[in-house]
Amino acid sequence: AESRDPIDVLEKSAALSYILGDKEISFLAERLRIKEVKKGTWVAERGERIDDFHIITSGSLGIYLSARGAREAEYLTTRLPFESFGSTFTSSPNSARMVRTLEDTQFALLSHADITAFAKKFPKARGRLTEIFDAGLRKIVSASEIFKGLSLTHLSTLRLMLSYREYRAGQHVYSQGNRGYAMYLVFEGKLEGSIYDEKTREESVVRTLGPAETFGELSMVRPGEARTASIRAIEDSLVLELSAKALQSFCAQTKLSITNVLNKLFLQILLESQVPFFEHLSLDELQDLVKKYSVVRTFKTREVVFKQGDIGDKFYNIISGEVSVSSNGGKVLRKLGPRAYF
Repeated sequence: AESRDPIDVLEKSAALSYILGDKEISFLAERLRIKEVKKGTWVAERGERIDDFHIITSGSLGIYLSARGAREAEYLTTRLPFESFGSTFTSSPNSARMVRTLEDTQFALLSHADITAFAKKFPKARGRLTEIFDAGLRKIVSASEIFKGLSLTHLSTLRLMLSYREYRAGQHVYSQGNRGYAMYLVFEGKLEGSIYDEKTREESVVRTLGPAETFGELSMVRPGEARTASIRAIEDSLVLELSAKALQSFCAQTKLSITNVLNKLFLQILLESQVPFFEHLSLDELQDLVKKYSVVRTFKTREVVFKQGDIGDKFYNIISGEVSVSSNGGKVLRKLGPRAYF
């Protein structure tokens, strides 16, 4: 495979480019070395420490977990070009973690000695990188509503599945209508969510997001569903991405439920819908209501939700799609979209 420019590699690695300045980038670029590995190679076996810091420049890696005594390692997630792995910037690795190339793969490597030299020359930058890859990451994930209360073992597993994404002020993470296959957790910075109304042709800001807050949860429940809002960075931001497939793997591995994700999604939908008869409730009361009574129901195209004359004992809030309200004669009276309620 053709080798990439070292500076280009570092600048495309989200966590590194977010933290490092030109001098730090140049220092590391001079020390990067390239390594090519054939498809199907185990880069790290169970419990093996990876001292070199790896940045994928081409190809892809599979991250696996192998429980003690298990006959086969179970797949967790995939790492793609310009994503990184390795324990140089972190504390001890997950002892059950295994890494294998899914195709012929090329890495740019920084050795333990290189990182030691970097730490001596740029101690503040080294501290920030340690924060992002280790202590700060654990703190942010633990503080989020969705992942609050995870055990250290589960937290260690989840960290293997998160990918860093950098967005400069004014840049969109995604736009309303895009297909969604991942959710996001804000590590640093500030972003805002907005909704464009086709009828009024006006865009309104519906939420502001800061550290430890999540967005894009609908894609965890309905992968491939159109995004119901746009998310834009209003200052330089670093976020953590978790794909729907990775969350499914995480829940299967840990035997945890996706309930926390659903509850967070329901609560956000209720808040954005501004339902009048919920306005008197506090945030804690709304959260309690969601946890006790909310469920997801999926309706196929043209399926009847309820008919005129049926007993009304349920409240519906649309997450995605469109519902038609019609008279007994079949005449459509109005149409309701995401965040509408009935």
